[in-house]
Amino acid sequence: MKSLQAALLVLINITEKTTGALEDDGIIDWMEGTGLGISALGLIKVFKDLKNIVAEFKALTPDQKLELAEWFKEEFDITDNNVESIVEEIFSSLIQMSGLFDLLTSIEKK
Repeated sequence: MKSLQAALLVLINITEKTTGALEDDGIIDWMEGTGLGISALGLIKVFKDLKNIVAEFKALTPDQKLELAEWFKEEFDITDNNVESIVEEIFSSLIQMSGLFDLLTSIEKK
């Protein structure tokens, strides 16, 4: 689950920097943009490791999916608590629904 969490941390970091930059004036200035650009460089590793990340996700047990959702809630932090809660719940729901999607696709294959 390490590659999966590392990939999510890259996305979380970019999201947090973006919301932080937009918070005061609604504009991303060049210094904030530079910081975002540096954070976005982490996406290169994510794309290079995408097969491993997908394999890790597919191998998660239901308990590990719950653990991942809880980990995400701890890591994801933006200033708008309402939006933060919505994003965390959507993430948790998608993680749990992935098992349903797997079940439905396995039924289709039969």
